[in-house]
Amino acid sequence: MCTIFSKTLNLFFGIRSIFIGALVIWSMASSASAQTGVALPKNIDGTLRRLIEQQTQPKTGAATPDQTASYVATMLKRQTMTDRAGRVLVNIHLDGSASLDEVRAQVLATGATEMAATNEYRSGVIAAYVPIARLADLAGKRGVLSVTASARPIANVGRTTSGGVPVIHSDELNARGVKGDGITVGVLSDSYDVATLDLNGNPLHDHAARDVRTNDLPGIGNPLNPNPVLVLDEYRPGPDDPPATDEGRAMLQIVHDAAPHAKLAFASASNGEVTFAQNIRKLRTIGNCDVIVDDVVYLDEPYFSDGIVLRRSTQSFLATLFPAKNALTFRRLEISRVGVGCPLSTGFLTAPLAEAYPRKTETRAGAR
Repeated sequence: MCTIFSKTLNLFFGIRSIFIGALVIWSMASSASAQTGVALPKNIDGTLRRLIEQQTQPKTGAATPDQTASYVATMLKRQTMTDRAGRVLVNIHLDGSASLDEVRAQVLATGATEMAATNEYRSGVIAAYVPIARLADLAGKRGVLSVTASARPIANVGRTTSGGVPVIHSDELNARGVKGDGITVGVLSDSYDVATLDLNGNPLHDHAARDVRTNDLPGIGNPLNPNPVLVLDEYRPGPDDPPATDEGRAMLQIVHDAAPHAKLAFASASNGEVTFAQNIRKLRTIGNCDVIVDDVVYLDEPYFSDGIVLRRSTQSFLATLFPAKNALTFRRLEISRVGVGCPLSTGFLTAPLAEAYPRKTETRAGAR
């Protein structure tokens, strides 16, 4: 209980800091047009307005940088995702007056790189890294309803050593022959095997190949389970993004301890919210996952309506999904009405979901 309270308290103060920073950015972004002399479209959110202002405002040449401007710049780095070319990850929401392909062509013409797209959420949405200087132009294109910054993900666990096996008595089930045979479990987290530093900043020597050799993960050479982990999408952090921690691999190790014969699959949930939603489908339709678990929260997920991640989960599978967002007690818990697993202190409430996309029947290495 103390651990849960501590994590909830830390998360509260983290959210409060982000909220205060957002208020500062919003208040300063409201004057962006006046300071830059550029009439920005109204369908660009406040965070992107401030980014545009930073890039276009004249340099003052002052020896000491303005403290407020420096604070806002720091907060923008924390709240946005950028690639090595300095492009920002945005969600382009469509208004239905143009097709997804038409809008996609306009997006790519700005020098953007598409990350994910779907026409199954409202009128459609495209996630792409777009040059900041082209955001205003893109927002005015036909078919574009709004352009918003893609929020950073928040992992829902910390430096924790699991004692789950004796708690849930999976070792007793294993002894009776129940070891996860015929089941595929998918994990969504930040990364699987791309971290280079440990949590103390030292070089990381523990990688997936070593975990297979020590039987902590399935794969060739593991006598309990020779099926390699199917990796569908890895984390691709930009220069200002949090480094990879391979938390997904740690989650898979926990699953392997509890169900040593289960097949495992992984996809990143940290490449933006639209990509997160797409990877839910990939885990079901390509990874053939029966159970999917994530430990990631996006603070811009809607409270009073179905966001793109929840919409994808209800569309895609008969699998059981355990999302991290339900661990936040102030989030809307009626998510359980669609049969998504709702982790509570007393256990799990689960129910089947309607299957919209059937599992693949062809055989291939590493998945059934």
